[in-house]
Amino acid sequence: MIRSPGRRWLAIAAGLALTVPLALSAPTSAAPGAAGNPPDEPLVAAENGPEALRSTVRAPRDYRVLVFTRTAGERRAAIADGVDTIQKLANGNGFTVTVSQDAALFTTAELAKYRSVVFLNTTGDILDDSQQAAFEAYIRAGGGYLGVHAAAETEPDWAFYQNLVGTKVAGASAVSQGRLDVADRAHPAAETLPRTLTLTEEWYNFTTNVRGSAHVLATVDEKSYPGGSMGYDHPIVWCKDYQGGRSFYTGLGHSAETYRSNTFRKHLLGAIRWTAGVVEGDCGATVLGNYEKVTLNDEPGEPMSLAVLPDGRVLHNTRAGEVRLYDPTSGASPVISTVPVYTHDEDGLQSIAVDPDFATNRWVYLYYAPKLDTPVDNPATPGVNEG
Repeated sequence: MIRSPGRRWLAIAAGLALTVPLALSAPTSAAPGAAGNPPDEPLVAAENGPEALRSTVRAPRDYRVLVFTRTAGERRAAIADGVDTIQKLANGNGFTVTVSQDAALFTTAELAKYRSVVFLNTTGDILDDSQQAAFEAYIRAGGGYLGVHAAAETEPDWAFYQNLVGTKVAGASAVSQGRLDVADRAHPAAETLPRTLTLTEEWYNFTTNVRGSAHVLATVDEKSYPGGSMGYDHPIVWCKDYQGGRSFYTGLGHSAETYRSNTFRKHLLGAIRWTAGVVEGDCGATVLGNYEKVTLNDEPGEPMSLAVLPDGRVLHNTRAGEVRLYDPTSGASPVISTVPVYTHDEDGLQSIAVDPDFATNRWVYLYYAPKLDTPVDNPATPGVNEG
């Protein structure tokens, strides 16, 4: 790597160069488990989080999923394809499926039998008040909800359901090819997906953008199909933790062709497993309500960068050379070291970074311009840069 002679990387041992000790205990690690695979192409990634989260306590040998297909509006022809796909996914993946259009199943006792309820292209007003109350109690007790495509056209006047999904349908494009951009490839519903994916679908426009209130896994590129009206940021797959339960929505699943895609089947299986609570997946990473604004330094000067230590403390620096260490327990952010730097032409202490193996080697890296004995600018010659 070629480095500018005017700048330098300085590696400092935290226990030596920084006046506040940064020592940490080595983190405990667990080997990931391996998912069981069907005989053909694997539908589940080989690794999916720590083994403790894939234990028999979290992932029972067998669990039940309710696939609800009732409609009070347009009934998608692809419902049959969706049912067939989910039934095939159940074989060899540790769950059994009940398929029904009967809203009478929405009682407290009956819903308790299922770890996830899939609203498969449901539409319109399909549950009465007592059935709605039972489903609300089911979610609050830790149940899972998976909405597939037209599920967003369901129960438009039921506030709990609308908040569970996150938004309403404002309109739809004609069925056409569109390109998905998969942003989160760590969640079990997306970890096996490619970075981009092209499918033939009916593409919904939504009344509001769920980003910030839900975790967006994928967006659809409006340049790839006609009829989009949400702009460059058009969420199409998202999830969130909701009132004690788990909510997942995928705007895919209108077309029968989609269910023939092995890529989509992987996506659907991951969503079922996450909503059932048998695999771990972070659906709060980009939910704004999960974050708190914290002031590291109320007189920052010229703040440049920060680096979070494994124990939650934060190193941050100024261009003038100050290195501070913020302690979230005390709220204190003292200067722990000052590096002599050259500050002309916006130079100085540019950045700070923590070694990936900091827990064992205690190394912190500073990128800075070393102090030089150079002339300063002469005010009499403003057009000349002497420094």
